[in-house]
Formats: sequence, C-alpha cells, structure tokens
Amino acid sequence: MMIRADEGLTDTRTVREVLRRATVASHEQLHENHLLNQLAQKTISRDDYVELHLRFHAYYTELDGIITSACDRFTDHLNGYAYEPRSPIFSSDLADLAVPVVPPFAFALPLEILPPDIRCVGDLAGAAYVVEGSLLGGSQLCKAASAVLPTDAGCGYWLWCRQNGGRRWAATCRFIECVGRSEAQRAAMVASAEATFGYLGVWLSPRTKIASVHV
Repeated sequence: MMIRADEGLTDTRTVREVLRRATVASHEQLHENHLLNQLAQKTISRDDYVELHLRFHAYYTELDGIITSACDRFTDHLNGYAYEPRSPIFSSDLADLAVPVVPPFAFALPLEILPPDIRCVGDLAGAAYVVEGSLLGGSQLCKAASAVLPTDAGCGYWLWCRQNGGRRWAATCRFIECVGRSEAQRAAMVASAEATFGYLGVWLSPRTKIASVHV
C-alpha cells in the first residue's frame, strides 16, 4: 500500500517511516545497481571499483555545495544536524588508488536531469534522509571493500561510514522528525528524497558515460 506524504502521523508512524515507505521503489532500484551489487558480492574488479568511486565523487561534488549552502540558510531549523561533505573523502580514496579525479563535466548525463532544488527546510531534510541513510549501507560495504582491495588504501569512505553512520543517522532522525511535524514540510521531504535518490541513480547508471575531459 502506498503511503502518501500528506497522511497524518500516528503514535507508531514516524516521519522516517513515512519517508521510507514513500521512497521504497527508488531505494530498491538503487540496490539493484550493478557496481554496488558487485561490491556487495565481493566480485568487483579494481577498474569497476575505481569507476564507482569516480561516480560517487562527481555526484557529491555537485551535491556537497547544495546541501552545505542549504544548511547555512536554514541553520535555525537543523535541531543539531550538521552536514559533512563527502567529495573530499572520495578524492582522498582516489589519491590512495593513484587515480586522478574526474570532474563532473566529464560525465555525459541526460540533459533533463538536475540536482535537487532545495528551497525550504523540508527539501533539505529529504535530501539529508537519503545521503545520511546511505551511510548505513556504506558501513555494511566496508567489509566487502576490505576483501576486494589488498589494503585499506581506497577504503576511506566505507570506513568513515562505519565509524560515523550510527551517530549521523541518529542526528538526521532528530532533524527530520522535528521538520516533519508540518504536513507541508513532509510533502517537501518526500519530493526531495525522491529527487535525491533519482539524481544518484543517474550518476551510477551505466547509461551515464565518463566522457573524455577537454579543458
């Protein structure tokens, strides 16, 4: 049964549950990504592991500034939540793997795909739900990454997820539960979460090619 964003909350239905049920299809589609599946199954090649990092780096290079700017605008409504940029972690991993970063403009994305447009605190909370929730999955991939690489060099992001995921998810839940008291903000959260899932899905899609870099 589909859960609408405008449904009233009950004592047993948290904002997190409303978001989870409203975005379940997008979440499951992401879990079917070929690169993430290969990593989870410990069958990923080094080249594909590098490609996964390049795609994540480009995605967060685009998203980090958007979310950081939104946190600055809505600082009075964050309830203790603070964003930590991810692209520097991926840059460090790629350096450890002796691979130069590839800027976002070197990827051939569909022209109609745009990053999430964060105009209100509900939009920010929806994006935070996706990017912070991904740390829980990232912590589970830490052991797989350690198994496919000869050393921890290049595993920095997954280690960061394992070390920080629980703490950051708890802070995110406090944030979204506070913001989600408003029906209008809940609707914005669902739309933004869907947009953030969709944007990541495009960056990780095999249809999005890494083009030649022309400076």
